[in-house]
Amino acid sequence: MTNTVYNIVQTNDPTSPAICASGRAELTYGGLLHQIIRTKEKFSRNNITHNDRVAIVLPNGPEMATAFFSIASFSEGLTVSIVLPDPG
Repeated sequence: MTNTVYNIVQTNDPTSPAICASGRAELTYGGLLHQIIRTKEKFSRNNITHNDRVAIVLPNGPEMATAFFSIASFSEGLTVSIVLPDPG
């Protein structure tokens, strides 16, 4: 089995924490897998494919990490750019 983000998330205990941040509820591997599947479905409905470019514009934090893992897990070849907004 290839060690892709999707395979790693899918094979971990779904109740174990996957993404944690201070003062925030943790996201389990099961929750992350759910987000990955939802993102893939939304991309598919909107005809976003591996030939497209996607920008993630979120502050650095658990939402950005979740978005990145969700897109990277199924989008081999898709160009992903992370843009951190200016905090101030």
